Amino acid sequence: MLHVFRRLLIAILIFASVASAGVLGWRWYEAERRERVLVLATGPRDTDAYAFGQRLAQLVAAGSDKLTMRVIETNGSQENRELLADGTVQLALISGDVPLSLEMRVVDVLFPDMVHLLVRPGAEITEMADLNGRTIGLLPEGSTSRALFWPIAQHYGLSRDDVKVVTLLPHEAAAALRRGTIDAYFLVIALDARATQYIIDRASASLIDIDQAAALRLGAPFLEESEIPKGTYRGAPPIPPRDLPTVAVRMMLVSNGAVDATSAYETVRIMHERRKDFIADNLSAVFMAEPAVPPLDQGLPMHPGTVDYYERDRPWFFVEYAEPIGVGMSILLLLGSWVWAIKLKADRHSKNRADNYNAQVIGLAEQVQRVETLDDLDALRNQLFLVFRKVFSDLDEDRITPASIQGFTLAWYVAAQLLQERRSALLRGPLAMAADAAPRPVALP
Repeated sequence: MLHVFRRLLIAILIFASVASAGVLGWRWYEAERRERVLVLATGPRDTDAYAFGQRLAQLVAAGSDKLTMRVIETNGSQENRELLADGTVQLALISGDVPLSLEMRVVDVLFPDMVHLLVRPGAEITEMADLNGRTIGLLPEGSTSRALFWPIAQHYGLSRDDVKVVTLLPHEAAAALRRGTIDAYFLVIALDARATQYIIDRASASLIDIDQAAALRLGAPFLEESEIPKGTYRGAPPIPPRDLPTVAVRMMLVSNGAVDATSAYETVRIMHERRKDFIADNLSAVFMAEPAVPPLDQGLPMHPGTVDYYERDRPWFFVEYAEPIGVGMSILLLLGSWVWAIKLKADRHSKNRADNYNAQVIGLAEQVQRVETLDDLDALRNQLFLVFRKVFSDLDEDRITPASIQGFTLAWYVAAQLLQERRSALLRGPLAMAADAAPRPVALP
């Protein structure tokens, strides 16, 4: 009965294991088949961040059958971080000045957003410090432009009481500059962005340089020294009329914990493989990091899927380090051969020492058979026990091996037996000794 119950229990366990494996396999298959929908937070509708997001969503739809991306309009990086943190979106464009929470991961490092300070004609503003007492237009709260304006302004000695701030979108700023409602518009945006071009064309605005980049980096290390090339926004007459110093902050594509490695890998793959499509619509993609120069060494919390993409062609560990591994194995082989040679030499010495003791015992055994007096027999007995002590002393000090003791034990036992028999014969007298002198086999232990 117990045997039948045991078989039944084993059958139930096997069935449960197979059923569990089947359920898990089916769930994995369904998860792989299921289309993933990711929501991407970008920026205001008339900025390049929004245009970049829209183009990325189109390329993802065309290049992946497992991934769909939906783009939403926001006020900028600060708001994007909040939407990413509360799970409203799974992806967001966030500038490098915005701190990331622990669960956020950088999917890729994108293009630099450059500081543009646009001033109206006749405003007599030639540097940042000239904004004192003027009216400045900024993007809404939550934007990178608004967040970066104040640390840069403070570096040039401006406080919140020194300037009047008006919240405007780029298309509104063009009209305000043309009317003279504002004196300048501060915008952090990709190079050659349509919004900047629109403001310059509609308001005849000029660009003012932002120098002292190295000094600005002391208080804001996320800033990069950069420049707006001569003629970026018009070739004749050129706008700007010279290479214009400015600072930039790197835009990043950031995810929360809802984006798995496969989705991140697919997104990065499409961005880099379809880079030419971005360039055709958006010059900012020209400044995206090339796959050959991965941003993995920048100290950013990179997404595991991104790491997989950048290291997809990296050889296996044993292939990459074949030469040092080969050298190491050669050294180990030489060391092993050396140790083995030392061991063989030590074993030979041990065997020679054991053979010497065996020869001494055999020699004493032969003398025992020829001895005529008990005194001479006792002297041989003492020599035999002296050899015995030496053998076990050498064994204790590892000068002979335990295997050598087996041969010595046999020889010593034979000698001890002959010693005992010779003693008995000497005690019985000459006739007994003559009888014992005849050869006969020795009983082995």
